[in-house]
Amino acid sequence: VLGHGSEAVPGELSEHFPDLAEIVAYRRLRRDGESGEPTNWAENAVRPELAAAIDPADLERWPMTKVLRDVVGVRISRITDTVEARLADPETAALLEVPLLSPILHYTGVTYDEAGRVVDVARIRYRGDRFSFTVTVEAQ
Repeated sequence: VLGHGSEAVPGELSEHFPDLAEIVAYRRLRRDGESGEPTNWAENAVRPELAAAIDPADLERWPMTKVLRDVVGVRISRITDTVEARLADPETAALLEVPLLSPILHYTGVTYDEAGRVVDVARIRYRGDRFSFTVTVEAQ
């Protein structure tokens, strides 16, 4: 966990939190267990009333979705995922130890509860040279 705390809702997330002035932001860096090499870094924007029940130590072991569901007790109804190619900005390049403007995979996951409220927006930057994503859709 690189840090966490209350902050004003970032402009790019205001559509997800129209009823809030502040969110609680969590920043985490993940490393490969064998090499210690950084693999991705994540920012989560969480509703303050839910963040009050989150122990940052849990985020060292588990993803935010698991903590929200299994520890906090949020009844998650859906998550909308978006993955896109981007270039590493200065902060991402430094954290992931890649050259500036290296290709990265940028994931955004918007998590909704049963009432349809956004409870978490995750933005995760993955090293482009270490990850790929596969999606399978089955016809019914």
